[in-house]
Amino acid sequence: MRDDQRFPGDRSGPRTKDVLYTVLSALFVVAGIIIAIAGGVWPGVLCAAFFGGCTLVGIHEILGPDAPVAKIAVILGGFVMGVACFAFGYAISRPFSETQVSGGWRGDTSMIFVCMFGGLFFTLGSIAAAVKAIIDRRRIKRQQRWY
Repeated sequence: MRDDQRFPGDRSGPRTKDVLYTVLSALFVVAGIIIAIAGGVWPGVLCAAFFGGCTLVGIHEILGPDAPVAKIAVILGGFVMGVACFAFGYAISRPFSETQVSGGWRGDTSMIFVCMFGGLFFTLGSIAAAVKAIIDRRRIKRQQRWY
C-alpha cells in the first residue's frame, strides 16, 4: 500500500485554513513592525516576534510535516514564540515607564505566570521537535545503510 493511500482523509496539498492563518500571522508581524516604528518598541517587537513564530509554524503546516524546510520552520517558530512569551512576561513585570506594556506589578501576577508557562511550553516543545528530527534523521540513515 502506498503512503498516499494509507489515510484516505489525508490532505495532498495545503488547506485553505492553514494558508489563511499563516497570512493573518504575517499581517500581525507587519502590524508589530509598524507599531515598533511608531514608537511602541516593546509591544511592537513582542507582537512581531510572537506572530513571526506563528508564521513559521504556519509554513510548516502548508509545506507538510515531511519537508526539511518545514521541520526547521516549526523548530525555529516554536523557539521564537517561547522567547517572545518570556520577553512579554518580563515586560509585564517592569514599570510602565520602562517598557510601555504594563502598569507594573499591580494585577499582573497571573499574566506573568501565563507568559512564563507559555515560554516554557513553546521552548521545550521546540527542543523536543529538534531532538525528534535528529533521531528520525539518524534512523533513516541507518535504514538506508542496510539496503
